[in-house]
Amino acid sequence: MKEFANVCLKKKLHNTDSELIENIRQFKSNLFIADITPETIIEAINLKAETGYSFYDSVIIATALEQGCETLYSKDLQHGQTIKRKLKIVNPFV
Repeated sequence: MKEFANVCLKKKLHNTDSELIENIRQFKSNLFIADITPETIIEAINLKAETGYSFYDSVIIATALEQGCETLYSKDLQHGQTIKRKLKIVNPFV
């Protein structure tokens, strides 16, 4: 949600802050938002060393693994790669 809000604010995608806040509330009610724990950060650091991805990309991957995801959709990661024999990276634009 932080990145969503940041991009919306930078690009002025909402007429008012109240409109942005309402959109965040709507998203929150429809999505599961995973917590990032110290264990997530430790796993991300390990993944960064193993994969060469940035720390922030590794946090996304670590969170997906912790939540039992089988597929991670991203245009920024290596399409077709499998992480830890559990998580497949898919670029939806390929």
